[in-house]
Parts: sequence; structure tokens; C-alpha cells
Amino acid sequence: MGGPRAFGFETDKLTHRPEEADVIRALAARALAGESLTSLSKWLDESGVRTVTGRPWRTVTVRQLLLNPRMYGMRTHRGETLTRAVWEPIISAADGERLRLLLTDPARRTNRTARRYVLSGVCRCGLCGTVMYSVPRFETRRYLCRSGTDFGGCGRMAIHADKLERFIVDAVLLRLDTPALTDALNGLPAHDDGEAGKLAAAIRADTDQLQELADMYADGEIDRAGMRRARQRIEDQRAVTAALSPG
Repeated sequence: MGGPRAFGFETDKLTHRPEEADVIRALAARALAGESLTSLSKWLDESGVRTVTGRPWRTVTVRQLLLNPRMYGMRTHRGETLTRAVWEPIISAADGERLRLLLTDPARRTNRTARRYVLSGVCRCGLCGTVMYSVPRFETRRYLCRSGTDFGGCGRMAIHADKLERFIVDAVLLRLDTPALTDALNGLPAHDDGEAGKLAAAIRADTDQLQELADMYADGEIDRAGMRRARQRIEDQRAVTAALSPG
């Protein structure tokens, strides 16, 4: 019974919070009527409804909410539905089953096979600072600042991936082919040319990412396994950066 309260319930995790329970019923009805998760997320945002931690909704969060057996009165343990709970359901078990079949239908998947992009998760928009997404257009690979639900960018920046990646790869290779790298490999002290400040900023950015990851887990946007994988990746990256920092 630990952790933050579930949306739709009071802090005792048994009593319904009426205004949120009404939102869940509306979401369930609209989803079963054929409305998309993107449309439902926009409706929540336009209505001023926020998650239990005050953050805007994302499609993955709405999906997890509607798939949560707690909403139709069932207890779970480690992802397995066990038995009927002591609290009153917000939606009926029949509607919960219909939602499960609807939202887990493989035919709903719209994502393409993942492509390899050198700067995935690294490239940021020069106008708004938002992470840019790999979005091909016909046969051209691009990094795009995407606006709208789940993205939050300005939508005004697109970069050809091939040209940008060649530039970055050439820059990295040039940086590696320097006396500074040789000195570092030989354990010689490096000259402070501003790199220390950049490394410190990178460590702060990784720390901020860990906090954002914790917030996403609290909001139900990612599960425990996803959080563990992402956290390990960020912590490994931060450790490498810290090892490069002087002192």
C-alpha cells in the first residue's frame, strides 16, 4: 500500500475521489466508443485535469490508467491480478475487460521498426531546447522537434540526419586525434580549457534526468523495469562523465 495514491482514490487508497472517479468513467466510455488515446490526453489537458503529481497527461499514462485493474475493483501483485479488492470499483469489471482487450490489441500498434540514429536522445532543438525525435520523411532520415501531446516541442526545427551525423562523427574523431587525448590516456594532467565546466554541466543534466525519471515513475508513465533500465543507463553515463572530470 506504499507509494503515491492512485488517480481516482483518496490517500487511504480505498475511498473514491469523486471528481477524479468521474474523469475515469468518462475516459473509459470515450475509449470504448473508439476515441484515441491522443484525443483523450488532449481532452484532459484542455480540461485542466492533471495527474496526482500535477503533471500533464501523456498517452502512455492514460493507457496505464485504463488498464489498471484497481479501477474495476481488483487487487494486483507484481503485475498479476489476484482477487476482488475491498474498495468499490470505479468502472465495471465488464468494461475493464473490454478496455483490456481493446488497448492490448496488437492491431493498435502504429510504431515502425526502430531505426538506428546516432544522436537518438541527444539532439536538442536550438529554438526551444526540447529533445528531437527521429522522424523519417519518405527516404530522408530527419531529426524533428515534435509538438503536441507526448512531445511538447515547438515543431519549428527539422534537421537532415545524414549531414548532422557526419558533422558530429567527424568532430568526435578530430577531438580523439589530439595530444589532449594522448595525455589523458597516459595519466598526464590536462589543461583546463573550459572542459571542466562542460563536464560539470553534463553531470547536472544527468542528475536532472534522474529526477525526471523518478517523476515519470511516480506518475505511472513507466513501469519499474523500464525505470530500472533507464536509471542504469543514465547513472553509467554520469559515472563516465564524473571519471573524466578533474579532481
